[in-house]
Amino acid sequence: MVTSKEKDHRVDVRRLSYRELDVFRKRWEKAAEEDKCWVDPYQ
Repeated sequence: MVTSKEKDHRVDVRRLSYRELDVFRKRWEKAAEEDKCWVDPYQ
């Protein structure tokens, strides 16, 4: 349990995770677009 004097880092971790996921998604989409041999098996 977090007291009022302690900082709750869960929000910071969630925000960082969201940013990392966004960077990963953009890199993945760019790589998939550039690689003409790759086929998405779920589309």
